[in-house]
Amino acid sequence: MIDNNNIDTPQTPVSAKEIWLPLLMSLTMIIGIGVGMKLQNEPLVAPALKKKKVDTTDASNIAGQGQMEEILRYINAKYVDNVNNNVLVDKSINNLLQELDPHSVYIPAAELQNASDELEGETDGIGIETIILEDTLNVLTTISESSGAKSGLRTGDKILSVDDSTAIGKDKRWFISRLHGKRGSTFKLKILRGDNNPRPIELTVNRDRMPLHSVESAVMLDNQTGYVKISRFAANTTREFNQALEELFDKKGVKNLVLDLRGNPGGYLEKAVDVLSQFFPEKDKLLVYTKGRTVHKNDYKTSGRQRYGVGKIAILIDEGSASASEIVAGAVQDWDRGIIVGRRSFGKGLVQEPYELADGSELRLTVARYYTPSGRSIQKSYKDKTSKEYENEADNRLKMPELTTPDTTFTQTNATFKTTSGRTVYGGGGISPDITVPTEAYLKNVYFYQLDSWAMEYAYRYYTLHKKELKFKDWREFQRNFRVTDYTFNEILRYAERHGVRREIAQLNNVKDPLRRLVKARIARQLFGDEGYYGILNETDACIRRAVEALQQDDPLGLRQIAQKKAHY
Repeated sequence: MIDNNNIDTPQTPVSAKEIWLPLLMSLTMIIGIGVGMKLQNEPLVAPALKKKKVDTTDASNIAGQGQMEEILRYINAKYVDNVNNNVLVDKSINNLLQELDPHSVYIPAAELQNASDELEGETDGIGIETIILEDTLNVLTTISESSGAKSGLRTGDKILSVDDSTAIGKDKRWFISRLHGKRGSTFKLKILRGDNNPRPIELTVNRDRMPLHSVESAVMLDNQTGYVKISRFAANTTREFNQALEELFDKKGVKNLVLDLRGNPGGYLEKAVDVLSQFFPEKDKLLVYTKGRTVHKNDYKTSGRQRYGVGKIAILIDEGSASASEIVAGAVQDWDRGIIVGRRSFGKGLVQEPYELADGSELRLTVARYYTPSGRSIQKSYKDKTSKEYENEADNRLKMPELTTPDTTFTQTNATFKTTSGRTVYGGGGISPDITVPTEAYLKNVYFYQLDSWAMEYAYRYYTLHKKELKFKDWREFQRNFRVTDYTFNEILRYAERHGVRREIAQLNNVKDPLRRLVKARIARQLFGDEGYYGILNETDACIRRAVEALQQDDPLGLRQIAQKKAHY
């Protein structure tokens, strides 16, 4: 791939404005992703490589070298108004990169830490999820083992002040600026706790690193089937995924797995390979490879250390599944290891290399493509598309048959490949599922989204008002015995109306059931965490239902029939 023997740094400092020389200061190869977020904050999929020496002898021959500084000098000397050079340079760099591809990006130093935190599996904070009701910040949930939880913060607490500065009427940006700070430092919170206690309570909270879990849920769907949802492939994914498999396969005895990668924008490549290695007992089985004009072909293979004996597999994907998620789905599909259920994935198959600039910013430049074991690139076309058109293309698919009609297949490409058994699969536009489950109608209903933003607040209010009555031993008992009644549904409508959402009588039947289900799931989350939330939603999830039905079959992919046809011919 790349010679990693040496590291070369400039003898003199290099300005961030001198973009061409910093382009040649390589760190590690990474695969970027970009779904539903600004491209400059794009997370990465990264093989673990060391820094390397780069030849910069030809840098002076690059077309345009020095012209940017010359133009900036004229602007500073002669332009009619004062200008911010940093803003001009940032915009110039972004415009330059947009001429290349959607995933070559420039990340200013101020944004680099936030762009990296999720993939590192932790961030600075106190570990609370909040919601503003009326003019007061309320604690929605606390992350276990976080500094917020250790300090005594509980769900339902109302934050009145931070370090003697009133918090009433402030927005979330104000809270973030007050709560973040040097790790190990402390601040004081004055809170009001329900439980018939009108007197404020003072808490001292320690700023610390808090975990960001990438495995959001790991539950049993039935006695034979486990369910794991991975939200991104981060530094902690391998450990969390193995813990989930241990709990489901070793302790609870499930045999099959539904792996939910819907909405997962990617992450570290090596973590996707770790997950795939638990599906294949063989060592050195090809999972993905990368190659480019200046990057040699590099193969990523199974470790041969399968621990949990995972049986049949279903992978759930949708238009928000990208990069590392597509690597997992593509390898499982190419090797006929499992069945892919859902909707066509995003189509991100480019490899970036990061270049550290002198001011602490970073450029991530596309240097290669990655390919599934059958040799297909899943990168969708980006020619003649703006960045916005490229990112929002998934929304436009709502008009296509593949997202509205069950069991349709995306075939708008001539790039066909064969799986191990001889099944036809397609490249050049994401991973097409073996079983297509169209988008549910309510997800395209504007009125539903208008109601849902207020229904989330209502669910929290309901929990705080009725938590003494919500006595259930686990989420399954809650699921069996708790109902969001017609009276409660009408209360939600009235709550939304008080906040400016007009009632649409013609749409009520279309949004009633999904809205009740979401409210019930959110109340379950307050009581039982993510296990309760996903447990409620999973029972009516069409993708999960189709996946479980497929895994209940002896031969979900019909491989025996394919083999018989081959033998006959």
